[in-house]
Amino acid sequence: MNSTAMTGMAGRLRAGADAVAMRAAAVLLGAGSVIWAALPPVHRGYAGLALTVAIAGVAGGGLRLALTAVPVPEESYLLSAGLRAWRAFLAVVRQVPWEEAALVAIVWLEVLHPARPWHTAVLGAGLIAYLLVTHLAETDAPLATLRPQARVLGAGAVLLALGAAAGMLPAAGPGAGSALLRLVAAGALIAAAGLVLPYVARRLPRAGHGDLVGIYKRQGNTQVFPGGWRLTKTPARREDGDLRGYTGGQDPMAEIVRAALVQQRWTGDKESMIAAAVNHIQTAASAGAQVVCLQELFYGPYFCQVQDADYYSYTEAIPDGPTTTLLQDVARQHGIVIIAPMYEEEHPGIYYNTAAVIDADGSYLGKYRKTHIPQVKGFWEKFYFRPGNTGYPVFDTAAGRIGVYICYDRHFPEGWRALGLAGARIVFNPSATSRGLSQYLWRLEQPAAAVANEYFVGAINRVGIEPLGDNDFYGQTYFADPRGQLMGDAAADEADEVLVRDLDMAQLTEVRDLWQFYRDRRPDAYGPLVQP
Repeated sequence: MNSTAMTGMAGRLRAGADAVAMRAAAVLLGAGSVIWAALPPVHRGYAGLALTVAIAGVAGGGLRLALTAVPVPEESYLLSAGLRAWRAFLAVVRQVPWEEAALVAIVWLEVLHPARPWHTAVLGAGLIAYLLVTHLAETDAPLATLRPQARVLGAGAVLLALGAAAGMLPAAGPGAGSALLRLVAAGALIAAAGLVLPYVARRLPRAGHGDLVGIYKRQGNTQVFPGGWRLTKTPARREDGDLRGYTGGQDPMAEIVRAALVQQRWTGDKESMIAAAVNHIQTAASAGAQVVCLQELFYGPYFCQVQDADYYSYTEAIPDGPTTTLLQDVARQHGIVIIAPMYEEEHPGIYYNTAAVIDADGSYLGKYRKTHIPQVKGFWEKFYFRPGNTGYPVFDTAAGRIGVYICYDRHFPEGWRALGLAGARIVFNPSATSRGLSQYLWRLEQPAAAVANEYFVGAINRVGIEPLGDNDFYGQTYFADPRGQLMGDAAADEADEVLVRDLDMAQLTEVRDLWQFYRDRRPDAYGPLVQP
């Protein structure tokens, strides 16, 4: 077994161990919360029923986590009675809101006890941790995806702290304990709601064709298994049918677009890179993202560090290749627009560095082929790619009008402007760029392009040093707004991450009203710029 394969296997073993540990931690936190709330025992107010529901909720949630990798047979296949019973069992396990029931029952048990503010504060923290770890376990998501819930979590934490601190004041009278208990319990519930409410939102069916998103919190991998088994749930359907003129997914005229970027480390083989990308897309969708962009040549290493014809084997047809087809299924199941940069074979020997654009209903919208191809040390791209011939297309998606500009393209302002003139509101720039070569430009060029062209820019970079060379890919994926400001922190520089940001399209109007760059252009004076 070669070193690359061994590295990939080691990565998969580590990922599997991390997943098992996260699931075990979720169950232990839930069980600990039940024990903490139930001791000392009480015998009033249906305490026995509350305890039973709490135990069942934690146990059911743990069982669901344990069965997340078990495929469910499709309804469309002829199933035996045993398989139908198994399907029904999995449906109950996966679709019942176990943790929510446990949360209510545990808080019920706590309120039945005499007022104990400090005890309740500890319980509230335990419940927050329980729901947090459960979310991370069932989505394989990084902690950063919980940023949208940060404000609600913060409000709950403040109430927890206030209640616990006030309970220690000497001036607290005999009746203060009960009031403080309710204050602390309210803090715990508010904080827990910050984790639960996004799940509830994901369960609501979206308008459209009714096949965009599962109605329950576990958004499954859409990998199809032999015999038609699939890790998905029954899609949501609206009883009022399709909305006329609406194509599914998010409203393309929405003023807020939640967008995601994915940066990845090379795992050692194509299959595990694709599986990791699908999980990252699922994470973005569970955080409410409407559009997600992967990194340049997302399913492979950055093989352009060497010149080796063996890497021509990474090419696929677009859109008829297996990865595009798989991502169409993923987009359809999660109701999310996907930009997938891949190595395209148009004909034998004719290869391009290409990004496929897939709409939220799974339809293939088109492709962009990288226009500017470098040929410098560590980036021998002319060996692998022909210059693109698609021009600078803009795609009408469920998340609005988007454009794509790949890696080395970003050094050429003409394409940025062409995308703006075509009406792009968000331009994604998937890259593979190394620390020693371009890091000093990384936070200059794309924000400058966002300012000059008055749209949002998503800049994506891979991470890590790969076996093929010394290039140190430094991540630091980010969004820049039309004022050239980074939207929150950039991603980490050495780890996989899913970066999710809310893009306010109203900002485009504000900036374009302030700076009339498109009005004041002088194309009549630019003729010499396009001469050879």
